[in-house]
Amino acid sequence: MNPIAKLDLSKSDKTYYSAARTPALVRLDPLPYLFIVDRGAPDSLMFANATEALYTVAYGVKGICIKENRDFTVPKLEGLWSVESGKHALEVPREEWHWKLLIRMPDFVSRDIVDDARASNAKRDIPGRKMSPSLIVAYVFFHYTWERREVQPIV
Repeated sequence: MNPIAKLDLSKSDKTYYSAARTPALVRLDPLPYLFIVDRGAPDSLMFANATEALYTVAYGVKGICIKENRDFTVPKLEGLWSVESGKHALEVPREEWHWKLLIRMPDFVSRDIVDDARASNAKRDIPGRKMSPSLIVAYVFFHYTWERREVQPIV
């Protein structure tokens, strides 16, 4: 039996995962992501639970895809941060930070696969799991999107 090829998006999509030496505008087609949106400090229990839920679903999706002979490396976590006030983010208490955590998915991942991974992982009793399994079903979403990304120097 031949092993299935493993897709590594960080190697196959250099435009997305690397940057030029000089700033440049890069236009991307909509891409599939798992994501969670909330607010609070990055060292809070909610943030930790959200990260755990996101990776739990991502690896559930990976497991389903392997059964369908489509393997992939789960990409690194990405985060988008904002604040509601007109102040610089570092002038606002971290508990007021809004965040969107994302894990990119390969194009062959469908909403049905994500729904199956959410449902099956919400039922499983995983040793060491700190969060409520319902968090997986309630807050992990799947969407094709592109994000406006800005680099903001910390001064």
